[in-house]
Amino acid sequence: MTHPSTPKAIPTAESSPEAGMDWLSGGGEMGRLIRSMDWSKTPLGPVETWPQSLRTTVSLCLSSTFPILIAWGPERVQLYNDSYRPICGAKHPESMGQRFRDCWATALPVVGGVFEKAGTGIGSYIENQRMFLDRYGYLEEAFMTFSFSPIRDESGGVGGLFHPITEVTEKMLSARRTQTLRELSALLGKVKTVEDIGAALSQLQPDAALDVPFLLFYRRDEAAPRVRWVGGMGLPPGTAWSPEEAGLDGPWPFATAGADTVSVPREPLDAGTSPGPYEEPPAHARVLPIHPAGMAEPFGYLVAGVSPRRAMDDAYRSFYEQLQATLTNAVVSVRAYEAEAQRAEALAAIDRAKTAFFSNVSHEFRTPLTLILGPLEESLADTSAPLPPAQRARQELTHRNALRLLKLVNSLLDFSRIEAGRVKASFHPTDLARLTGDLASVFRAAMEKAGLQYTVDARDLGEPVYVDRDMWEKVVLNLLSNAFKFTLHGGVTVRLERAGTRARLTVEDTGTGIPEAELPRVFERFHRVESSRGRTHEGTGIGLALIQELVKLHGGTLGVRSTEGAGSTFFVELPLGSAHLPAEQVQQEEGAAHAGKLGSAFSEEALRWLPDAPESVPLSVPERVTPPRANALGELGAGLALPPGRGRILVADDNADMRGYVSGLLAPHWDVRTVADGEAAFQAGLEWKPDLILSDVMMPRLDGFGLLKKLRADVRTRGIPFIMLSARAGEEARIEGLQAGADDYLVKPFSARELQARVDSQLQLGRARQQLSDFFMQAPTAMCVMTGPDLIFTVINPLFARLMGRDMLGKPAREGQPEGGHGVFLKHLERVYRTGEPFVGREVPVRQPDGKGGLKELLLDMDIHAQRDGEGHILGLLVAVQEVSERTRARQQLEALTHDLQHALSARDTFLGVASHELKTPVTALMLHLEMTRRRLSPKRGEPPSAEKLTSAMESAQRQVERMSRLVDELLDVSRIRAGKLDFHMEEDDPMELVHEVLDTFHEQMEQARCVLELRAERNLRVWWDRSRMQQVLTNLVSNAIKYAPGTPVRVGFTRRGDRLLLYVSDGGPGIPPEHQARVFERFERGGPPRSVHGLGLGLFIASQIVQGHHGKLVLKSDAGQGATFIIDLPLPPRAQA
Repeated sequence: MTHPSTPKAIPTAESSPEAGMDWLSGGGEMGRLIRSMDWSKTPLGPVETWPQSLRTTVSLCLSSTFPILIAWGPERVQLYNDSYRPICGAKHPESMGQRFRDCWATALPVVGGVFEKAGTGIGSYIENQRMFLDRYGYLEEAFMTFSFSPIRDESGGVGGLFHPITEVTEKMLSARRTQTLRELSALLGKVKTVEDIGAALSQLQPDAALDVPFLLFYRRDEAAPRVRWVGGMGLPPGTAWSPEEAGLDGPWPFATAGADTVSVPREPLDAGTSPGPYEEPPAHARVLPIHPAGMAEPFGYLVAGVSPRRAMDDAYRSFYEQLQATLTNAVVSVRAYEAEAQRAEALAAIDRAKTAFFSNVSHEFRTPLTLILGPLEESLADTSAPLPPAQRARQELTHRNALRLLKLVNSLLDFSRIEAGRVKASFHPTDLARLTGDLASVFRAAMEKAGLQYTVDARDLGEPVYVDRDMWEKVVLNLLSNAFKFTLHGGVTVRLERAGTRARLTVEDTGTGIPEAELPRVFERFHRVESSRGRTHEGTGIGLALIQELVKLHGGTLGVRSTEGAGSTFFVELPLGSAHLPAEQVQQEEGAAHAGKLGSAFSEEALRWLPDAPESVPLSVPERVTPPRANALGELGAGLALPPGRGRILVADDNADMRGYVSGLLAPHWDVRTVADGEAAFQAGLEWKPDLILSDVMMPRLDGFGLLKKLRADVRTRGIPFIMLSARAGEEARIEGLQAGADDYLVKPFSARELQARVDSQLQLGRARQQLSDFFMQAPTAMCVMTGPDLIFTVINPLFARLMGRDMLGKPAREGQPEGGHGVFLKHLERVYRTGEPFVGREVPVRQPDGKGGLKELLLDMDIHAQRDGEGHILGLLVAVQEVSERTRARQQLEALTHDLQHALSARDTFLGVASHELKTPVTALMLHLEMTRRRLSPKRGEPPSAEKLTSAMESAQRQVERMSRLVDELLDVSRIRAGKLDFHMEEDDPMELVHEVLDTFHEQMEQARCVLELRAERNLRVWWDRSRMQQVLTNLVSNAIKYAPGTPVRVGFTRRGDRLLLYVSDGGPGIPPEHQARVFERFERGGPPRSVHGLGLGLFIASQIVQGHHGKLVLKSDAGQGATFIIDLPLPPRAQA
């Protein structure tokens, strides 16, 4: 095919070179590049010679937002648009106008076939094609979705190729890397050891090497700064890049492992060893620390090669981080698994040691128990020398509890033998119905005494059953003991029957039942159902586990059905015959079919669980040691003198013998009441109000800790002293009891004298605490106790709580400082704690919450004293506070009223003096002028008076009369103002007229005082006022300006400001002293010392009241030496505002 270049393809209607380039307009950056290039130097030739088919295709390409390349002509010269430009990478702009085969030579092995095929007129479309492009100076792995379509030219042949393309590299790499991570997670999910992790890495699919040419896992040596090969992929152990052991500094920088990419070691690999799928080896790698949380140093390191055909971008870096996290999680799981395995092995070893210990100690217990029980039984059975009643009661108590101890020891010994495999059963053919009935009868007395319906149905099985009689006795008695313990109402049924080839024993009760969640664990060793209600909380938790093992030795099964609140059914099934039993343990002689001695121990124990069981009380007790009563809190002569009287003690224990023993010790000295469980103890505490409670820990319904918590939560019982009795010895158990709130903790066994001493001490302390608490809480003063350097509020009485305004009990003093407070109280507290010097303050200002989200100011009288221990060390603070805000305000008000009264009396005296002077002056002048006129008119004088002199005298007299009239009017105005009868006759007026009228009256006076008038006025204003009253105000202001500032300008003016009229009078005099400005509008205030200023001091007071009557205000502005300005601020009428 030849490039079309005939003249007919060149447009001839163009008038200029640019006229024919419209089809190249636009096109963004690539359009400008194409227009700027000299295409005559390319196989395409000058743009003017391009055929219309090429022009149309190029125009379509440049205007498209999809990446498009056009390869035109036989040489397949390429042109492309802006969207295609990123695909070129660093090849641009040289790639524009370059031959396609030259530009994309590295891609031709993949796309060459479809490229050539399109040249023949057949298009192709390919998705997600992997190829290698040299666009950034190295062969880069890339993925493209593209098509090649032929473009027909004017001759009908294929003039070029249309090549739209989309780069999908990120999508394809992400999918491949995600698949690698998924495979790795699946492989690592099954590992149990660190070595398994290394083996899993080598099982990754080959595609993983496309992103990670090699993957090496090293474990750090905890004893030395070295690492050891664990496993990997891509490289075998022992090469220069993958040594089996290495230091932290080589060949990989383990010591500085982190986020940076590192170069591979310089040492070459052995011949034939080439990690990764490409010809060129990797040049870089990532060294990633495997650092599980909680470890001070990394557990190990992961060395991951970087593909030589991909740059390290953010997505690639994220892939390595996910590899690191996946391997770290695997290490965490392996370490947890190994730790769990070690714990399990340690527990198994402890269990074996415990079993051996139980076996040994239980065996050792039997000897002293035999020597205790033997003499006791002989003493009780001796009829020749019978025991006195008191001694018999004590020995029966001892015998009963020794039997119980023997039963517990036997259970432990049996269980330890079973676990150790040392039990040798002896199976005899036995009438099981007769034996079971005999064993069941042991509990009849206890069942009937408890009010339970007891049914025993032991049917003949038709043949003997091979059992070990002692073992069967333990099975039946333990089942019946449990049924009796947990059945408070209803009944117990024992049934033995044949079920096919098996003998079936069923023990059914209507007791409290077992929660469904507890059923799977009911046969576990030492497991107890803590939430179940029973007659007692005693027990070791091995009874059912022992039964299960004994039944298994018989080749039988033990099962249970239970509904919480409805009851339980235990059933035992034993195979008939002896074929299932070890032949060497089967005996042919018939076994005894009656109960042994074990039954009496079970029945005696069951009877002691009943609430009305007789409590053994010793007939004599050791003498109680009573400390001096006045010594409850300290030395003799200081402390509390406690009132005499028998205290009341409540004893709570589910064991009748223990209740009887303790109450017998305490009853001679105190009033004692006993209860069998925690709930009964709480009710007795509410009703009987004991002075002290003595409680066991393990009890039914509510244990000792639950009882203590309930007592401390109720305000009625919170302060009752509480002594906890427990069989749990050791410092840990004692601390647990005291932390729970107990006042004392007594470990069983205890002596009688120790019990009495502890009880007596707690009774005294309890009474002392109660007296102090009552005084503290009922004190008429706010009080608190603060403890420790943080000043924790440990005791707060109600008055102090109300003063604080919020709950501060148990919180530090700094939290009591409200936001916005000035911290005065806190500073005093900290100073007293730091120095030990007491603080006594009166009317101390503090800020406290007002209950509405704000603060209120309070005045407090406070006393703060240090609380010290016996050695003088400061432990805390004792604080007493009295709010005196109201008292102080009342005193301050009284002082203010006294001051005002004194000021009023002084003002009255001043006013009377001034008024006398002011009234006397015009009267004296008037009398003088009248006397002069009389003399001039007297006939004794030879010449008649002239008219001018008479007129002058009359005018002078008139002025004095007018002055006196003004003084009287002012006094009348004050009287009207005080009576609220100052009337106003409002009218609309022009302020300019009033100002001129007032100023005209002062013309002569201003000339005499050498005052220059400056008038500034805004015209065409209308006001609504009482004209005569405002004239009175303005006259007073102008008169004052002339009087106080002679020889200075007097400035008068008015203007409108919004809806207000501002009228001012200003002078250039000395001004009004600051100390007088606040009182200048008060009655009788004259703005200066009385003898330096003339007048009654009423003018400004009256003026202010008149202005206020017009809903305005009279304002003073004055600086020392700058004169004074009085401003009348009045509202304008609505019409004037408009």
